[in-house]
Amino acid sequence: MKCIVAGKPAIWQGFYNEYCFTQGRFQIVDDASNSPNAFVPVGFADFFVRNFQWMPYLFILQLVLFAIPKCAWTAFALSFKNVNQTVSAISQARCIKSLKGEERMKEVEAICEFCCAVLDLHKKDDAAYKVN
Repeated sequence: MKCIVAGKPAIWQGFYNEYCFTQGRFQIVDDASNSPNAFVPVGFADFFVRNFQWMPYLFILQLVLFAIPKCAWTAFALSFKNVNQTVSAISQARCIKSLKGEERMKEVEAICEFCCAVLDLHKKDDAAYKVN
């Protein structure tokens, strides 16, 4: 499919093709024909295609229906995962009261490592979204 650019200088052909694509009206072109009237194939003098003008709206609809909910769900899942891990760490910290000696030190170290890992993760996230 090509826009009809008859009578236009070659300089304008690229611009006119881009402009024409936004108007939603194309004519079928017979590139196999070497006739001077190649823009109007035999039997298709008034055959126009009218479907491309609404395609950007379809792409926006796809974005709304698929991409935005996916991003929201991913953000929700990540925040829920962090909350779940934090609750687990708090419940583990409560159990430390009953432990003694070496066992208690190991549990405290494990909780400290978890807290440091979460803080590092948040620092990386903040750096990724930081606008310079």
